[in-house]
Amino acid sequence: MLTSACPYHSYGYFHTMCPIQGRIWKISPQKENEKNNYIELKKTIQCMDKNNVQVLWRLSKAEYNMSLDENISKEKKKSLISSAHESIIKALSIDSNISEVHKWAAVLIDAYSNINLGVKEQLLKLETVKFHLQKALELNPKDPFLRYMIGYWSYNLADISWFRRKLGSILLGTEIPTSTYEEALEYFREAESIQPKFYCKNLLMLGKTFLKMDNKFSAEYYLKLVTQYPVKTVEDHQVNIKILILI
Repeated sequence: MLTSACPYHSYGYFHTMCPIQGRIWKISPQKENEKNNYIELKKTIQCMDKNNVQVLWRLSKAEYNMSLDENISKEKKKSLISSAHESIIKALSIDSNISEVHKWAAVLIDAYSNINLGVKEQLLKLETVKFHLQKALELNPKDPFLRYMIGYWSYNLADISWFRRKLGSILLGTEIPTSTYEEALEYFREAESIQPKFYCKNLLMLGKTFLKMDNKFSAEYYLKLVTQYPVKTVEDHQVNIKILILI
């Protein structure tokens, strides 16, 4: 999802897209048979060496994607995310020089903090999430999704107004990390230069970022590209609906 309640929305003063909401980090478009695929994958992986880092990060990915099933209970979702988080932390302890390990560490630290930690602790995890994304990018600079993810992280922090940021710091007793639309734009554009039109949401975020920067000409260009993007998944359809609101 592109919009979600911020973790400190419960205070009543904050209403913005949260940069650490687990669902925004979903990497692959959802397919109708994805649930069964991940269940089979998990069964296969569980029969393999649990101390193999390649097994561990794939297991954490499978469990995380299973947790996105809207039909499962909150308890099951929490159990899957906790198990996935445990697997990826173990993978990090075995080998911290693999890009996919850091990518999924960012995803799972985010998701785990959302369901297990308080608001202040969630905010403190923001920099940890970014660290793992940047480390993943350092290890695999050709992955456009990593640049999209860092760009999204930056966009949502830039989108927090001065008033909400100041009030949040007072209420929570901790500084909220900062970023700019310019920084977000740089990552989105770099992702697009690596693999043009690789992801409809990257095109959408380019359009939205240009709108925030009052560059309506460039914003219109990218938003129109989204409307021309082949609709193959539920996610693609949801993005097209959002475009109708923006254009």
